[in-house]
Amino acid sequence: MLSSDTVDMAADMGAAAFASLRGVASKAAATVAINATATATATAAASAAATATATVDPDKWKNGYYVPSTEERLAEMAGRDSYMDQPRHSVNMLWFCAALLLLATLRHIAITVERRVPWVRARLTQPGSAAVRWRALSRAVTIRRYKGVSVLAWGSIIAMSLFATIYCFAIQPYYRPNYMYGSPPLALRSGVMAIALLPVSMIVGLKITPVPWLTGLSYAELNVYHRWFSRVMLFLSVVHTVPFVIQYGQQSFLSTWYHVSAHYIVWTGIASLALLIWIVFSSFLPLRNRAYEFFVVQHILTSVLFVFFMYLHCGLLMDSRKYVSATICIWAGSVAARTFMHTIPRLIRGERKFRRAAYPSLVEALPGLVRITVPVGRDVLWHPGQHVFLRWGGLKNAHQNHPYSVVNAKLDPSDAMVLLVKVEQGISRSLHDEVQRHCVSYGPDDSLLTAHESEFPSITKLMIVDGPYGAAFPYRMYDQLVLLAGGSGAASIIAPFQAWCAHQAANLAIGRLQDVPPRVTMLWAIRDPNHRVWYEPLLRDAYDQCVSLGIEVDVHIYVTRQTSPEVAEKGLASAPIASAPIASAELKDEATARHPWMAEHGIGLATVPQPSFMVRTGRPNLSAILPNLWERSRGRVACLACGSAPFMGDVERGVTRQQQTIARGTSAITDLAYIAEAYTW
Repeated sequence: MLSSDTVDMAADMGAAAFASLRGVASKAAATVAINATATATATAAASAAATATATVDPDKWKNGYYVPSTEERLAEMAGRDSYMDQPRHSVNMLWFCAALLLLATLRHIAITVERRVPWVRARLTQPGSAAVRWRALSRAVTIRRYKGVSVLAWGSIIAMSLFATIYCFAIQPYYRPNYMYGSPPLALRSGVMAIALLPVSMIVGLKITPVPWLTGLSYAELNVYHRWFSRVMLFLSVVHTVPFVIQYGQQSFLSTWYHVSAHYIVWTGIASLALLIWIVFSSFLPLRNRAYEFFVVQHILTSVLFVFFMYLHCGLLMDSRKYVSATICIWAGSVAARTFMHTIPRLIRGERKFRRAAYPSLVEALPGLVRITVPVGRDVLWHPGQHVFLRWGGLKNAHQNHPYSVVNAKLDPSDAMVLLVKVEQGISRSLHDEVQRHCVSYGPDDSLLTAHESEFPSITKLMIVDGPYGAAFPYRMYDQLVLLAGGSGAASIIAPFQAWCAHQAANLAIGRLQDVPPRVTMLWAIRDPNHRVWYEPLLRDAYDQCVSLGIEVDVHIYVTRQTSPEVAEKGLASAPIASAPIASAELKDEATARHPWMAEHGIGLATVPQPSFMVRTGRPNLSAILPNLWERSRGRVACLACGSAPFMGDVERGVTRQQQTIARGTSAITDLAYIAEAYTW
């Protein structure tokens, strides 16, 4: 019989066993439950994946970015500088250019009215009036030039640059959420603005367009805008390119973009940008001066290639191709006008001749200079201050096309055109050497020979004339002239001198009197005394005409280089030489009778200014000479100057100080116009 202890022990062992079995069962149940849950989760996930696969098209994703539908793209662009709104930016750029053109046109209209309406001119030239002082004050600011560019031109250039920059970056956003929503708005905006500048830059860079007629600016003055507008266009083109690179780089799409670069939009854009960079940087003045002939040829060729690639690049995107087409039309119209500018007047006159403006011309080799006399007759009419382009040498020099100032005025319809070309490296040196080879009359040391000793070597060559171009000098407006030139710059002031003298003679012939006695002063600085043969005969003719009319005239020639003994022996010593003054009473009486203003203004016979034609040594001290000239001047005075940069800087400072004096009301000058010509464009 079992004891109670044994039974209790067995009971305890059974309970423990039961408990152990129950724990095992619980763990097993938990494991089953976990497995069941995992299976259900996996099933649900698979079901969800299957559902997602069934509802989302794999083609809607590309490189990890969602590809939106057209409706989604439009919703994203709405009110955020959308693709469809981009053409408005190019139109706004054109409106800004039109505003600049309008301001220049209004200024030209005001100047034209003053010149052609006598009562307006009289009111604006009242001594000491507010109009006189305000005009002088404004000119004291605007006639200044920095880096060869006037203050007014700098104002337009800065305004264009600021407008392009602010307008381009002020509009948000710059980018879309990703490239699948479209191109960066900043890139599109700057691109259409750049393409809008293309026809503008072209029209201010050509020789024959309506812009000079509207603004009164010569094509040489407009060429500054041509260069700077092209630089603004390059800036906008770079801004157009950079956002594409940035966005594609940030979204790891550059490799794909590289692979699709075979698309014409990409590679034509790269080609256009590369050509534009070259066009802009090759147009800087130092590079142009080093090889001008090469610059002209490559500039034309690269510009044609640039327009061609831009036409391809624009494709049918928005309306950008219209601007390229307009550029081509502007260029073609200008070329046609230049081609027929001499033929059309002949046809209008009834001359049934359809030929080029080519003339057999006399070419003479002077010391350091070539004189070309072109018998244009009635075919070419030019005004004082204008220039022409000459081409000679046939196909060999077909690419050569250089501007030269017309030295003489067109006083008679049959007058020939005289041009003086300074001998430098290039085609002018080749022409000078050609004349010497075919007509040798002096050795290499030609500094000892003058026109008085032997006739200059000469040949006859066919010259093709293109022009004239440039703004004409309004010589009829001014009572007195101040002509300042350095070296070959005298070519720009002799024609105005001649035309002004002829105008004074015409006034005397019809008995038209002036309130202010006419007066002209000329200062010409040259390095070598031999250079006097360049322009002295023409100066003498104009000088003698002024003397015969009783006009006060002073011509001063400064020779800055030491005179050699040989030259002195030849009679060219640079000592003061005065022309014969008006000495006889008969001449004085005749001068007084022909000029009643002498008595009206208290100028007695004893105080009649003596004309002078002086040759001096040394450099002219313009800072001391110009104030004396201004003190002796009165009425409407025109100051014409042409020379090197240091020479022009001295003249500019002297004119600026005198404008300030006029603005203070302490000068007898009522209108001081400053017309400056430069050696380079």
